[in-house]
Amino acid sequence: ERTQFGAYLGYSIFLTAFVYPVISHWGWSSEGWLSAFRGDYGGLLFNCGYIDFAGSGIVHMTGGLAGLAGAYFVGSRIPSSAFKNCSFLIVFFFF
Repeated sequence: ERTQFGAYLGYSIFLTAFVYPVISHWGWSSEGWLSAFRGDYGGLLFNCGYIDFAGSGIVHMTGGLAGLAGAYFVGSRIPSSAFKNCSFLIVFFFF
């Protein structure tokens, strides 16, 4: 298709080995800079910190930003010039 399996594998390894542990430490660890359980907020996040209920915020934020970055680097499937005179296709797509 549009990406090679090796690129997807490298992307997944990089995300799970380097990005996800760092981001989850920021929010879930008591020493993380986002944690609400730190003693020294110093004005961070309105002196409240971040509480992640059931871990869904960190997980979905990381996945969403990784997907956005992946979509940016892969690019569009169809050039935008293909829809130059076909605005009815966009309207039809939503119905």
